[in-house]
Amino acid sequence: VIEKALAKREERTRIDTEHRMKQLGDAVEGEMKRLRKEYEGALEQAQRAAEKRCEEQKRILEELKETESLAWENERKDLETMLKGKSREVLEAQKSCKEMEQQVMKV
Repeated sequence: VIEKALAKREERTRIDTEHRMKQLGDAVEGEMKRLRKEYEGALEQAQRAAEKRCEEQKRILEELKETESLAWENERKDLETMLKGKSREVLEAQKSCKEMEQQVMKV
C-alpha cells in the first residue's frame, strides 16, 4: 500500500513538474516573442529616424549648394559691373586725354 501511495505521489510529482516546466516554457516563449516584437519595432523606428536624418542632410546640402552657387553668381555679376564701370572710367579718361591733346595741339 505504501509503495502504491509512493508511486502515485511520484507520478503526481512528475506530472506536476512536467506541467510546470511546460508553463515555464510557454512563458519564456511568450516573453521571447514580446521582446522580439519590441526589438523589431525599435529597429524599424531607428531606421525611419536615420532615413529622415539622411533626407534632411541631403536637403541641407542641396540648399548649401544653391546658396554657394548664388553667392558665386552674385560675386561674378558684381565683378562684371565693376569692370564695366572701370571700362567706362578708362574710356572717359582716354577721351579726356584726347581732348587735352587737341587743346595742346591748338596752342
